Amino acid sequence: AARRGHVDCLRAILAQGGNPDISNANSLTPLIGAIEGGSLECVKILLDAGADVHYKIESGDTAMFMAAYHGMAETISLLAERGGNVNEKDIDGRTPIFAAAVSD
Repeated sequence: AARRGHVDCLRAILAQGGNPDISNANSLTPLIGAIEGGSLECVKILLDAGADVHYKIESGDTAMFMAAYHGMAETISLLAERGGNVNEKDIDGRTPIFAAAVSD
């Protein structure tokens, strides 16, 4: 729901006790999916539901890295307001600014 921007569906799942930090087999969470799908509204909903802005996928990337990689300035600001770290490092020592620099 989050990755596809299905706001009403996401709200319904969370209202029924859905875990905003559940991860799939690739260690991706709904928050990262919402960012990859480009849905700022879903990002807001998940953060309001307590999604962990510091959750790291296997590469050490966080939601902040994903937002930087996808060029989502408004999402970066929102994540920072909610405690996301723009200077956090992945397993290779790179920061979100690197992700922004190499994005398309």
